[in-house]
Amino acid sequence: MSANLYSAPYPVVQQQEREDIGYEQNRYSRMTPPRYSPITQPLPRKPVPVETVVPTGEPLTSSWGVGWKTPVEITTYYCLALVIAAAHLGFFLYLNHKPANGHGAFPQTYVAAISHLFASAVGASATALISIAFTQYTWRVFRRQHISVSVIEYFYTLRYKPLSFFSRNAFKTSPILFLLAITAWTIPVALIYPPGALIVVPFPVTADHSGIVPTYDAYYTGNDSALGWLSSIAAALSLAICLDLRRLATSTLLSGAIPATVSLCGTDCAFSQKIIAPYFDCTESIFNETLEWTGRVDAFSAQWNDSSVYSELFLLNFTRPIGMLDDYFAIEVHQFECATRRASYKLDTKYVDGERSLNYQVLNVSDIFTAWGDSETDGEVHGDDNWTMYCSINLFAIFDSIVTILSGNQQAVISPISAAYPDEGVPGSTYYAIPNKTMIDMTEFNTNLNYGVGDLEGGGAGPSYNITQDRLNQALFNLTLAIGYQIGYWNISTIISTTQMVNKYTFAAPLNFYIPYGVLLILSMPILVLAMTSLYQNGIPAKYGGFLQVLMTTRGNKDLDRPAAAGCLGGSHNVPKALEDMELRFGALVSGESESAGEVDGIVRAGFGGRGEVQPLQPNIRYGIASI
Repeated sequence: MSANLYSAPYPVVQQQEREDIGYEQNRYSRMTPPRYSPITQPLPRKPVPVETVVPTGEPLTSSWGVGWKTPVEITTYYCLALVIAAAHLGFFLYLNHKPANGHGAFPQTYVAAISHLFASAVGASATALISIAFTQYTWRVFRRQHISVSVIEYFYTLRYKPLSFFSRNAFKTSPILFLLAITAWTIPVALIYPPGALIVVPFPVTADHSGIVPTYDAYYTGNDSALGWLSSIAAALSLAICLDLRRLATSTLLSGAIPATVSLCGTDCAFSQKIIAPYFDCTESIFNETLEWTGRVDAFSAQWNDSSVYSELFLLNFTRPIGMLDDYFAIEVHQFECATRRASYKLDTKYVDGERSLNYQVLNVSDIFTAWGDSETDGEVHGDDNWTMYCSINLFAIFDSIVTILSGNQQAVISPISAAYPDEGVPGSTYYAIPNKTMIDMTEFNTNLNYGVGDLEGGGAGPSYNITQDRLNQALFNLTLAIGYQIGYWNISTIISTTQMVNKYTFAAPLNFYIPYGVLLILSMPILVLAMTSLYQNGIPAKYGGFLQVLMTTRGNKDLDRPAAAGCLGGSHNVPKALEDMELRFGALVSGESESAGEVDGIVRAGFGGRGEVQPLQPNIRYGIASI
C-alpha cells in the first residue's frame, strides 16, 4: 500500500483500494474461529474529491445581513420570560386562600412541581437571552481589538467554568462579558425563592349548625308531659334546699370563678344564649355614728333585712372607728342596701383549643316578686302565667345561697387611747376577732386574705373588703352558670358556630416572588438592548453554542494553523504556549501567510489574524474565497 494515498492519482488509488479489499475478504474467509481477528493494518480510506463537496473554480462568499430570526429570537426569549412570570403570578393568585386539602383541592405536590417548573422556565428563557447577548457581544469584542488566545478561551468558558472568573486579563478586556456571565450564574440561585412565596397556612373556618348546650332555665316546667312536669317540680324543690347548691355557692365565692367545663361542641366553637339570673340592685350610703365605748364594734355585718322566707332587701355594713372622746367614739358606716331583682343576660360562650371564655351583658332588669304576689291581692298569684312564681322561687334560691354564706358579722376590738398620746382623739390599737358565721373574709371580696387575727398595733391592717354592686352580681351570675353546668337539669337548642382549622394556600411572602422576578426582568431589558445593538453593529448574527461558527472563522491563516496543529488531539495539556500567547483579532486578512491575503477578484478572506494581518470588516466588501 502506498505511504501517502493523497499524492497518487485518483484512478490508481481506487484500483489499489479494490485489490486490497479483495485480498482482505479472501483472507478472512479462510480463517477458522475465532471468527474475528484483530486488524494489524488500518484499512485505506477513500479520499473525497473536493468537487463532490463544493464546485471548483468558482468563488465562494459570505453574505451580509442580520435577517429576522435572531432579532425575533432575542425578543421572544424576553417576552417568554415575562409571560411565564405573569402566568406564575396568576397561578399563585388563583390558589391564594383556596383549600390545600380535601375534595376538589389542588394537590400540594402538583403545586410545588408546577411552581418550580414556572421558575425553571423563566430562568431558562432569561439564560437563553443572556447567551445570545453574550455571543453577539463577544464577536463584537473580537472585531474591536487584538486579544490573546488564552483570554479568548476564558471568554468561551465563562458561562460553564467558574474558575474562568479569576482571570484578571479577561476581566480587563471586557467587564461586560463578566457581568453577563455572573448574571447567568446567579439566575438559578435567585429563582429558588419565587416558589416559596406560596405556602400552606391553617385558617379558621366557621360553620353554623343547631346543637344542644347546657344552660340554666328558671322557667323550665318539664317536657310538656305529666312526668316532665313532676320532674321539674322536684327539681325546683331540690334546688332550694339541695346541698349541691350550697356547695357550688361556696366554691364560686371562694374561688371567684365558674367551675371548668368540657366543651360539648368541640375544641373550637362558640354559641350565644339568653339567661334569666338573680340580680342585686344596690343603694350605697356612707354616714357617721357616735356610740358609747364598749371596746367592740361590728367591723362587718350582713343579713337579710327581715326574717321572712322571701326578703326583698340584703343589707351589708362596713364600719371603722374615726375618733374618740371620753367614753364615746365615732364610727364611719359604709352601707349597702341591695334589693332583689331578676335580670335578662345575653351570654356568649367561646371555646378556643378547649379553653372556655365567657362574655355577657345585661339586657334588662325587672322586679323579682311583683309578678306573682303583693299585699293588695293577699298573696294571690297573678301575672302573664302562673309559672312566673316558679321562676321567682328558683331565682330566690340562688339569692339565699349567696346571702347565707356572706351573712354574719366580724367584730373589731378597740383599745382605749394610749397614755403616751392622750390628745390624739383616735382609738388605740385594734384587732379583729374571728368572724361569726360569715365566710366573707375567705372570699374574693377580701383583698387581704393573709390578715392576722389578734393585736395589730396602730390600728393594724385587717381584712380589706372590696364590695360593689357589680361584684355582687358577678358572684350571682357565676353561681347561676355553675348550676347550669354542674347540676345539669337544663339544656337549650341554639346555633353553634364550630371553628375548624383548614389548610389553605396563602401568598404569604410576595416579596420572595416579586423581587427575584422583577430584578431579573428589569436586568434583562438592557441585556436585550445590548444583544440587539451588538447584532446590528456586527452586521451578521453570530452563531452561539455550536461548532460551525468556530470552524468557519478560524480557517485561512497558516500562521494560526501551525501552532494549532501542535495540539490537534485536543486536551489542555496539548495546548502550545505559543498558541496561548498569540494575540488575534477577527477581521479582513490583508497580509501574512494565509490562503488568500488581501483582495483577490474583489473577494477578501475574513478570519483571525495577528497585528498587522487584519483590518476591520466593511459591509460593502465581499468576503470569502476567490477559487479552490
